[in-house]
Amino acid sequence: MLDVSGPLTTLTPDSLRMVRCAVRAAEEILGRTAAGRGPTAAAGGGLGTQGDGSGVGHEPVGAIAGIELLGERPAVVHADGRRVPLTLRRAEILALLCSRQEGFSADELAYELYGETGTAATVRIEMHRLRTVLGSAISSNPYQLADPVRALVDANQVLAALRCGNAPQALARYRAPLLSRSTARALELLREELNAAVRTALLTDSSSAALSQWLASDMGAADTEAVAALQALVGAVPQVAAFAARARRLDDALL
Repeated sequence: MLDVSGPLTTLTPDSLRMVRCAVRAAEEILGRTAAGRGPTAAAGGGLGTQGDGSGVGHEPVGAIAGIELLGERPAVVHADGRRVPLTLRRAEILALLCSRQEGFSADELAYELYGETGTAATVRIEMHRLRTVLGSAISSNPYQLADPVRALVDANQVLAALRCGNAPQALARYRAPLLSRSTARALELLREELNAAVRTALLTDSSSAALSQWLASDMGAADTEAVAALQALVGAVPQVAAFAARARRLDDALL
């Protein structure tokens, strides 16, 4: 029995979605019980039907080749070439899960994403939908992203290259800002952190090729310090003059 009775004043736009999620979860549990089987780990990576700590299993979603959070079109890419787009909110959740090893509670995620108006129920609905794409890669209590899947996130691959001291590889992987359309404060801070990490690495241990690539990107276009560093390496060549003019124009536009 699923009891959804209560005062009319407590009804929200999310109420029906919550009921549907609860019904699907109950049907799945009853289906497994009727078949005389419990949740099992999928072979070769644990991304198939598996318990997630919430008592609900998830159907196999296929091998995941990558998760794209850089830029404006977040998506999960499967090994067979399928690209499953992510809504901005679900991509924000994944970015937050990548940022903390110990994970987040539903209440913590709600606050990070929605501020004081956020509710744990809204986050749980989004988590249920994320699991239709990622299967059991997300565990519960707290919500955490499995390490093998965390390593497939493009933003994490940028950080991994930096931690190995490979600034050129980090720059090659850093094709766009982290979730550039997100206006959530928590995501803005993560975006700034990633950008600053790449920039600092390039300025500390730079080459003319890496600095040129950085200045040619949207992220480094206004970086006057990088222009000066490149000029110190190669002199006042036309390429440096072009980068300097662009940086000055963008800097003036921000004033």
